[in-house]
Amino acid sequence: MFSRIPPLDSVHRAGQPTLCTAIIYKNRENVKSRSKDRNGKDRNIGNVPAWYIIESMPNASTMLIIECIKAIPPGMVLSYGDVARMAGYPGGGLGARQVARILASMSAKYDLPWWRVVKKDGSIALGSGHGAELQAERLRQEGVPFIAPGKVDMRRSMYST
Repeated sequence: MFSRIPPLDSVHRAGQPTLCTAIIYKNRENVKSRSKDRNGKDRNIGNVPAWYIIESMPNASTMLIIECIKAIPPGMVLSYGDVARMAGYPGGGLGARQVARILASMSAKYDLPWWRVVKKDGSIALGSGHGAELQAERLRQEGVPFIAPGKVDMRRSMYST
């Protein structure tokens, strides 16, 4: 049993992402732990009680966004904001940014069809040399029509639930 569970902000200070819910271990040994800063560089966070070290597990709203992304069928696209609205986020940029963060950090782990999510005007958000060409190629392979280089025809390929 725990004599106390660390507050959530302590867990976040230990370097855990905010998109995750903590699973706190029962082991009370001290362990050496490392975390990454915002630039992706390792930073040593020293000896931390083991019950501060948590498994990264998506929370309910993150899992809802993941399920909405997985639901986009081949040959169709959605905007970042549309995915957020499907998952129950209100309008505005906050939900769209959350979708972008999830796609950036969890696409490989959850096998997400990241290429089916584009900007609201149909353009590819990734820059040239940073995946835009791969995204366009995957969309073309699925039969998604383009109205200009790097811009999807949203009227003909937007997924509606």
